[in-house]
Amino acid sequence: MILVPNPRLQLSGNSRLISSLLLLVLLIFTNGLSAQEEKPVKRSGVIEEIDGREYYIHEIKQGHTVYSIAKAYNVSPEEIYKHNPEAKKVIKPSQMLKIPAWLVDEAEEKKEATNDQSSRYRYTPQENETESAKTKIIEHEVEKKETLYSLARKYNTTVARIKELNPNMVDILEVGQKIKVPANESVAGKTNESDSLIYYTVDKGETLYRIAAKHNISVDTIIRLNPEVAEGLKAGSVIKLPKPYKTETAESKPAVAKQDTSDKYLKHKVAKGETLYNLSMQYSIAIDELKKHNPQLKEGLKAGQVLRIPVESRKEDEQFVFLKEKEFLDSLAFVKQKDTMLVDCDSVSIKQSYKIALFVPLYLNQMRSIDASDYDKPGWPEQNVKPFAYIQFYEGFKLALDSLEKQGLKADVYVHDTKADTSVVKELVNDPEFKSYDLIFGPLQDDALEIVTNEAKTYSINVISPVSYAMNVVKGNDHLIKLFPPVNYQINRIMNFVAEEHAKDNIVYVHGASDRQMQLKVKLQSILNKKLGVKDSVLPYKMVNYNTQGFSKIKEVLDESKPNFIFCTHKGEIRINKMISRLNGLREDYEIIIFGSNAWENYNSIESEYLNNLNYTSFTEYLIDYDDIRVKTFVNRFTRKYKTWPNKMAFKGFDAGYYFLNALYNYGVNFQYCMENMNKFTMHNDFHFKQWENNAWQNSEINIYQYRDFKRVLLNRNIKTPLKDNGLQDLIRE
Repeated sequence: MILVPNPRLQLSGNSRLISSLLLLVLLIFTNGLSAQEEKPVKRSGVIEEIDGREYYIHEIKQGHTVYSIAKAYNVSPEEIYKHNPEAKKVIKPSQMLKIPAWLVDEAEEKKEATNDQSSRYRYTPQENETESAKTKIIEHEVEKKETLYSLARKYNTTVARIKELNPNMVDILEVGQKIKVPANESVAGKTNESDSLIYYTVDKGETLYRIAAKHNISVDTIIRLNPEVAEGLKAGSVIKLPKPYKTETAESKPAVAKQDTSDKYLKHKVAKGETLYNLSMQYSIAIDELKKHNPQLKEGLKAGQVLRIPVESRKEDEQFVFLKEKEFLDSLAFVKQKDTMLVDCDSVSIKQSYKIALFVPLYLNQMRSIDASDYDKPGWPEQNVKPFAYIQFYEGFKLALDSLEKQGLKADVYVHDTKADTSVVKELVNDPEFKSYDLIFGPLQDDALEIVTNEAKTYSINVISPVSYAMNVVKGNDHLIKLFPPVNYQINRIMNFVAEEHAKDNIVYVHGASDRQMQLKVKLQSILNKKLGVKDSVLPYKMVNYNTQGFSKIKEVLDESKPNFIFCTHKGEIRINKMISRLNGLREDYEIIIFGSNAWENYNSIESEYLNNLNYTSFTEYLIDYDDIRVKTFVNRFTRKYKTWPNKMAFKGFDAGYYFLNALYNYGVNFQYCMENMNKFTMHNDFHFKQWENNAWQNSEINIYQYRDFKRVLLNRNIKTPLKDNGLQDLIRE
């Protein structure tokens, strides 16, 4: 049968094609509308750093368009195409787009500024200001490591003024970028004077020695005024220097008496090879001061000269007050507390003398290859010359040993150069002499430590690990004692500190929704609720997901009526810098304390002034209080003996040596069971050792500090908190 189509449904070819296209367009349009209504575009919670910049990683869903995505992130479609060229051709579900996070933040910041009708960054010339009196504007090309704050200092203006002149500029500057700055507000040079000090901005590549020579002072003086530089100089940082002495004319300057009185001067005969720098460190006196009392130095320093070292000025200067040796040792004195252990620590077996091994990589075989002509290069010698990497650990340890021997300890110490070579270490542990040691310090490398501890526990020899982070050697090794606190102990100390000091503050928990950060959130909630005496279900702080809610949410939850403690677990230099910068702008309206990673101090983009303004609080296993008289005394003893300033390894070497040699001297070879009874001063961190089951003994203490007047001030040395294994091993790694 032949079926004849209904004439009214017959269409010409062209009409059929047009109708089909119209229907297809209609279907696509309506489906798109339906999809967008059902699944609106939401910002991604995933941020990744690509080529040094941060991006939201957005997964395209059914119905998303470039326009709708751009609208959700407050950026233009052109910016999305710029960073995702493939999107110009086609976008499809499951495709990933990069959204510039800094543009999102900038848009949010502008929106807030508009909403607040803020005039914070506006500059309006006064009505009576003449055209000639107005500030002249010049163009500045950004150099490496320059920031808005450093430029504001350089041109004697404010960050706000620079932003006003460059309305489209973001906080992160790029090398080569050209920006406008006020010219007739600039100040020549890099130093700003106060009543007694000048402030100097460190240039790239400068060393302490170069700065000291340039300003005619000693390196020792620079470090005394800026203790933090003992850990290294950072380009762009600002340090304090003493004002130069005012020079007197020959007519006005009285003649110096030829005869010296013994109560006013010490006499020093210059030895061959000595320099003014060496002498300034030896006697803790500025080079300029030496020249002032020794006019003959104008002709240069020569062997055989007799110099006068002023005693009176050193006594009057509080910075040069130190403890005598006996007072120093008494201040570090070992104290037996009430016995709390199962072992009878008052009836232990004490030997007449001990045999001790120190395993340290000294690289003695490379000493002759050192090129001293590189001395003025940044990082020389510690970073670039292997024999100098750990030599100060040995020197600090040696000072501790000398101190204990004066108190009665008798010990033979065998120093083994491991060369950081496991084959060397294996030879040492296979030597028959190995099993005769009473105590071993080191090795300092993780792989070598495992070799030594595995052999040492066979002979029940205690091994002290001063610097290792390794956790693979902990299990089942009850003769290993680690000074570096494991991550779970660090977390526990931090959480208890927050509960003790800030439970009643307005706590804001800033996170990025990672699994680690959510685990920390649960731990913090539990400890805070216990402190406050409320149910576990109560949320004792405000939550802000910085990836999805941004800075506006932080600002929304701040409280003007009480301190705001911002506990930030979020990561990423660019976004942290943004947050710090914007919080700094709110400090006049809110009391803010921000707690974050100690890695922030190494971010070149974050201004230390902002951290100081926000009472930046953090934690570390190593912190030296250079204002402590005992630290000053140790530094003085070290510099006199070794003619150099002690670094991190020197402090760790002394602390480890003095603590455990003391333990050995008072409690014998099984001292680990009596360490709870010990109470003594250590310089870089408190020691409080705990053991779980039959595993290693591990230090449970960390330093919690806060920026105050640009100094790290310890906050927790007197806080005692219970220790429990919270199961968050390896949760945070810096």
